[in-house]
This record gives sequence, structure tokens and C-alpha cells, in this order.
Amino acid sequence: MRRVIDVLDGRQHDDGGEATGENEILPVSYGEDMKRFVRDSEDSLRNHRIFREVEMQEMERFLQNMKES
Repeated sequence: MRRVIDVLDGRQHDDGGEATGENEILPVSYGEDMKRFVRDSEDSLRNHRIFREVEMQEMERFLQNMKES
């Protein structure tokens, strides 16, 4: 996952990749990348919800104006 995020961010690491074992200790940077990914996702979803609410209000006003005309 870290490598995907790094590629999307334009960063590349030549550390040989991540191990996939069950008892493997992940590097600190993995946790930081995941925290940033979660935070960015939450921000995007929050912004999407806000834009959607604004669009719904505008649509309601438009429909109300259409009814009055």
C-alpha cells in the first residue's frame, strides 16, 4: 500500500518493497502514510458532502423558482 501512495505522491523508494508476513513489523513511514491517506480521504469525503449539500440547495431553489413562474 505504501508504494501505491508513494507513486501517487510522486515519490519512489528503492527499499525492496514491503514484507507480507503476519508477524512483520511495518516501518514507521507506513503508519504515517496510512494516517495521511485516511485524513486525505476523510477530507475529500467531507468536501464532497458539502458540495453535494450546496448543489441540493441550489436545485431546490431552482425548482421553487420554476414552480413560481
